[in-house]
Amino acid sequence: MYATLSKDEDCFDFSADELRMLFNESVDIFTITDLQTRKLLKANPAHTKLFGHESRNADDFAQWIHPDDRDYVLEKLRKDSIVGNHISIVECRCLSVKTGEYIWMQWRSTIVPEEGRMYSIGRNIHAQKEAQLRSAQLASLVEFSAEAIIGVGLDKVIRTWNRGASSIFGFSQEEAEGAGLAELFTAESNRKLVKDGLQCQETELECVRKNGQSFFASVTVSDVLDHHQKSTGYVITIRDITERKQVEKRVKEFYSTVSHELRTPLTSILGTLSLISAEHLTLPPELTNELIEIAKESCHRLVRLINEILDIQKIESGKLELAITENCPVELMNKAMNETTAMAEDRGATFRPRCQSNLPKVQADTDKIVQVLTNLISNATKFSESKPIDLSIECTKNEVCFSVRDQGPGIPENQSHKLFGKFQQIDSSDSRKYGGTGLGLAICRNIVELHGGSIGYRNNDDRGCTFWFTLPCASPLDRTTAESSLANPLLQHAIS
Repeated sequence: MYATLSKDEDCFDFSADELRMLFNESVDIFTITDLQTRKLLKANPAHTKLFGHESRNADDFAQWIHPDDRDYVLEKLRKDSIVGNHISIVECRCLSVKTGEYIWMQWRSTIVPEEGRMYSIGRNIHAQKEAQLRSAQLASLVEFSAEAIIGVGLDKVIRTWNRGASSIFGFSQEEAEGAGLAELFTAESNRKLVKDGLQCQETELECVRKNGQSFFASVTVSDVLDHHQKSTGYVITIRDITERKQVEKRVKEFYSTVSHELRTPLTSILGTLSLISAEHLTLPPELTNELIEIAKESCHRLVRLINEILDIQKIESGKLELAITENCPVELMNKAMNETTAMAEDRGATFRPRCQSNLPKVQADTDKIVQVLTNLISNATKFSESKPIDLSIECTKNEVCFSVRDQGPGIPENQSHKLFGKFQQIDSSDSRKYGGTGLGLAICRNIVELHGGSIGYRNNDDRGCTFWFTLPCASPLDRTTAESSLANPLLQHAIS
C-alpha cells in the first residue's frame, strides 16, 4: 500500500514540481523580502490566505507589524543582518487585512546580505499564544485566589498548593506538596471523606490549620479528566467559613433574644389590659393607674426595641442621617440622666456627676448623642444595682470626652471583642437576666463614629468598667453660659 524508498533513493531530493506543490499547499508562509526596501518580493498562497493582501501590492512589511512589536522586530533584523546567513527567530503580531485583527506569528528568517534578501517562513501561532495567555491568567487566578485551591492525585497526595492554601492552613508550598490530604482535616471529616469518597460536590467539613486550630470550611471537589474522560486526580477548593458560621450563630441568638424581648412586654401589656377590662373585677383607681403605668412602660420598651432594629438597619444601609447642631455637653448629659433616673431608682443606683467648668460646645445630633448616653447609663444601671454610677465630662485637646463608670463585674478580656459587634451579648445568662438585643453598643459605636468621634472602654483598677466616647469641639463656651447650663439640680454641684 505504501511505496518504500530504496537505499539509493534520496528522500530529500525533491523535483521542481514537488517543491512547487509543497510551496503552494503549505499552511506555513514562505516569503522573500528585499532588505533595502523591506518589500515582499515573493510569497506563497498561504500569505494571501492568512493576511488577505497580495504580496506584490505590499509595501514596507513593517507597516503590518503591531506598533508595540515593531521596534523590537526591526532592531532584531538590523543586528542579524550584520551577522548574516543564520536563522533568526522572532514572534510578533501582524495585521490581517481580511479580519482587521492582529495575529501572532513566528518568523524564522535567514538574511543573505550579499543578495540583499531575507528568506522567511511564517507560522500562525495565535491559538497557542491565546492558550498561553488563558493558561497564565488561570494560573494567576489560582495562585492569588483567597481560597485554597489544591491539586490532588488519585492517591490523595497533594500535588499543587496555592497561596490561598498557605494563608488559610499555614503550611508553605514546600511543606504541603507531597503530604497526604488527610492532614488538612479532622478525624471526623476524614471518616466522612473515606465513607463518601471525593465526590464532585460542595460540602462543609472541619479542617485543621498547621497550629492545630480547627475551623469549618466549604469544600468543593472537581475531577481532573484526561482525553479519555478518565479521572487523573482532583482539584479541591476550600473556603474558610468561620466568620459566616459566627454570624449565623449570632443572628440565630439575636432572633431568639428579640423573640424573648418582644414576648415579655407584650405579655405584660396583655396581662394588665386583661385585668383592667375584666368584667368580674372591680379594681380600685390606684391599682388601675398602676397597671396602666406598667402597660405604658412595656410599650416604651417595645418602642425602644423596634427603634434599635430600625437604627441598625439604617446604619447598615447608610441611611442614618444626623441633624448636627452646637450643643452644650452638660445639657446632653442632663437629658440622658432625666431619661434614666427612674430606671436607676428602681435598681437602687445613684448618679455621681462631675464635669469641668467652661466646657466648649460640641457638634452633635442632640437626639442621637442622648441615645448613646442613655444606652451607656442604662447598661451601667443593670450591672451596678444599689451602687453609684460616676458620670463625667471633660475636655481634652479639641475633643470633649463623656464617661460612664459602673461598679459591676467588669468585662472579661476574652469577651471584649464582642462589645461593639452586632447581635453580641457578653454572656447569654446576662442576656436573660438583664435583657437587651445585643445591638445597643453597636449602634452607639456607629453614631459616635459618624460624628467624627471615638468610643471605647476600660476595666477599672478596683471594680467595674468605664465606657467613654469623644466628640469634636465646636467653639469655646462662654463661662457664664457654661455655669447657667448647670441650673439643672442633677448637675448643679458637679463642677470639679
